[in-house]
Amino acid sequence: MNNKDQYKTDNCYSCYYEFDAQWNTSGKDYNPPKTGCFTICINCGSLMVFKSNGMTREATTMEKNEAIKNTTIKTATDLIKNRGLIH
Repeated sequence: MNNKDQYKTDNCYSCYYEFDAQWNTSGKDYNPPKTGCFTICINCGSLMVFKSNGMTREATTMEKNEAIKNTTIKTATDLIKNRGLIH
């Protein structure tokens, strides 16, 4: 089973881009995201957090401040935002 088979379609709270897949950046086998895990909109770079139902919500200010301490998250959001929207 691939990632798309296990993922619910959702929209970015910021740009409304519809996403229907996800990647595990750790390089390990795929595991569905846990409640509280961060994700980044591939279109605009907005930071979101997974809810218990597998959907996402906007990250709080405190969560955003925590997330950008992670160099992978910070680099990814910066690259996406500097690239500009794809849709």
